[in-house]
Amino acid sequence: MLPIHLLLWETDATLRAAIQQTVQASVAPLAVSALKSGGELACDARAAGPRSLFTAEAQARYARAIDLGGGPPADDAGFDASASATWTPSPLSSLALTTQGSLATTWGIRADSLLLERDPFLDTPRLEYGLGADLAYTRTTTPRAELAIDGGLAQEGALAADVPSVVGADSREAHGGVSYSVDVAPRLSLTPEVRYAFTRYEHALLDVDRRRGRADVHATSFLLGGSRRVSPDLRINASAGLTLASPMPIAATHALVVAPEAGVGVRWGGRRAQLTARYTWSYSSLGPRIGYGQQHALTLRMTAWPLARPRGTVLRATLRAGHGAAPIGADPPPVLPGLPPPPVTGQLVKTTLAARAVMEIPVARGWAVTSGIDLLFARGHLDPAPPGGEPRRQLTGMLTLGLAATVSTDKRRRFPRDPGSDEDDARRREGVQRGERVEDRTRIDEGRAGEDPR
Repeated sequence: MLPIHLLLWETDATLRAAIQQTVQASVAPLAVSALKSGGELACDARAAGPRSLFTAEAQARYARAIDLGGGPPADDAGFDASASATWTPSPLSSLALTTQGSLATTWGIRADSLLLERDPFLDTPRLEYGLGADLAYTRTTTPRAELAIDGGLAQEGALAADVPSVVGADSREAHGGVSYSVDVAPRLSLTPEVRYAFTRYEHALLDVDRRRGRADVHATSFLLGGSRRVSPDLRINASAGLTLASPMPIAATHALVVAPEAGVGVRWGGRRAQLTARYTWSYSSLGPRIGYGQQHALTLRMTAWPLARPRGTVLRATLRAGHGAAPIGADPPPVLPGLPPPPVTGQLVKTTLAARAVMEIPVARGWAVTSGIDLLFARGHLDPAPPGGEPRRQLTGMLTLGLAATVSTDKRRRFPRDPGSDEDDARRREGVQRGERVEDRTRIDEGRAGEDPR
């Protein structure tokens, strides 16, 4: 009976391959340029049954970089995968399992990498990885209220590097939360939420002399969120609260950390463009080899159809920016007679920005010309700066041209369509949000589970 049962499921799969040529220019720390030749392979699959939905996506890219200044060739590689399984045991409940994974060389990290970002305090190129899994259960308790419980694990580190000391696990995290969403008006819902996270750092930055060591951080957040559907095409959500956390192991700091937290998100979908944006101010992890600190984070994603002809021309853009600071230990100078003792703590400041824009122009059924621009910036600063410790900067820009071919069991995926015809693809990918990393997910859900995501 099992094969007959599976034949009744709705399934489809798509495979996409592209050859690409990239020009890369790095301004910092050295002014160098490179020419990269390679390609990209992406696939996704879906299977839907009466009470279950399974989705999976994967994307791999590889390029061989030739240093135009005469340096040795280098590998630029990246891999991202995500999968989800959703079950509906009853009309009032659902259970969802989501997994994500990333693997990339240091220079292969992009704005749309799921679980990785540049570290300005790391000088050694590595083959980095990130893994994450989340299990969430939701139940409609009343016609106007919903209970959600979730939990998950995450780990980041490196598999290989020129320096053995930077290989291995960098951080491990366990997290969970409980929220209760109530519709207080036809288009307004309020959601109180409690979240807990435990993070163990194996190589956290401990002082301004860049000494590293183990650090354990417990953090509990108490939040109140709200979601408002302003119009059929526009939804706004916001949250605010407090985070109580154990401090980083720095000198003369033993008190509990009490930090404010706030966030706002916008989701808009028009006829020829769709936009999601999210800003947060929170006490959270600054990186797997850094530790916790207060930081601002902005994520923006846009999909637009800027041209009426050729039909199906699409522009996709992603922007990720972050700026955060954390206190770390410092070696104070000797105490001078008659003067107050100098501080025994310093400050770590981290700033990152990653942007990516890709335009796809169809030329025939299943064929498209692609062009893309990438910008990557990372800066790290320690105050007081150690001897010879200038701020660390990384700035890289890339221009890519390519030719892509697509095959699919769904013929609509190979032929350019008007913007409105992509709504079915958006719904079928609700289980896997491509390009959305675990740490990017809004803590307060942007609406009830059964609502249209737009």
